[in-house]
Amino acid sequence: MQKVVVARWTEAPLLGHGTGASAHLIAGHDQSEFGTLGGLYPHNVLVEVLGERGVLGLLLLLAIIAVVAVRSLRLLWSVASEPSWAVPLLLALLAQSFVSSLGWGDLSAHNGLWIIAALLAVVVARYTPAGFHSNQQIVVGTGST
Repeated sequence: MQKVVVARWTEAPLLGHGTGASAHLIAGHDQSEFGTLGGLYPHNVLVEVLGERGVLGLLLLLAIIAVVAVRSLRLLWSVASEPSWAVPLLLALLAQSFVSSLGWGDLSAHNGLWIIAALLAVVVARYTPAGFHSNQQIVVGTGST
């Protein structure tokens, strides 16, 4: 199924075929008999996003995940005192959720990936002082640099 979506992606490489098009690309017709969460899909979120939203959508997805992960790692590495347990825990959950999205389910089935990324972004925003640069040290809880 992934090969079919990638092959059809070449027909609309920049913007893809549209949200929800994976099932149509694989079967060649709408699959309404399966309902909104059923039908055939590539079982790989990256391939699904590539086929449905093109290179621009895939780059946006990867950029969102990368920015959250990099900002989290910078915060974790720069904290002068013991960091909050939330950052490493959420980073591990984000990594696990991302890897699992590459082998099962469709984009709508991976709400955990987005929830974890959002929680991690909130934690990073909470513990990163205004004007912080990655070469500075943060003392968690005091807001000083």
